[in-house]
Amino acid sequence: MAPAIDYRAMIAAIEAERAKINAAADSAISGIKTMLAMLAPSRPAAQSAAPASTASKPQPRGLFGRDPSEPTLAERAAAVLPQDGEPLPLADIRQKIQDGGKEVSESVLRDILTRKDKLRGRFRRHGRGMFGLNPNYSANNGHYSQK
Repeated sequence: MAPAIDYRAMIAAIEAERAKINAAADSAISGIKTMLAMLAPSRPAAQSAAPASTASKPQPRGLFGRDPSEPTLAERAAAVLPQDGEPLPLADIRQKIQDGGKEVSESVLRDILTRKDKLRGRFRRHGRGMFGLNPNYSANNGHYSQK
């Protein structure tokens, strides 16, 4: 006689795998959106070229007046840092973000890389003024782990 199949265990295993796949897909989509946003021209130049009727319309704003369709500064920093975790000087990170069309001061960027994103653990400090991506962050689909 054939062994009994535990369908509930099969469902639980399949749902767990689906959650992993969805998390990986969400991470990939977020990365692609960040890269597209960095390649797009900056908004102020596009608004000045727009006709007066569209320039007066209010832009969508989210929390703290930030456009939710634009990537955060932390997402922009993650996009410009080497994926292998190699550090870059803060000035180089700032310049790459500005080349992507977003103005940011070094003090604000340092604050984001050291304090604001600390709970997520996405960035790692490699000495004075040197930052890189935390390899443990990306290896765990965006969940910090200390290895």
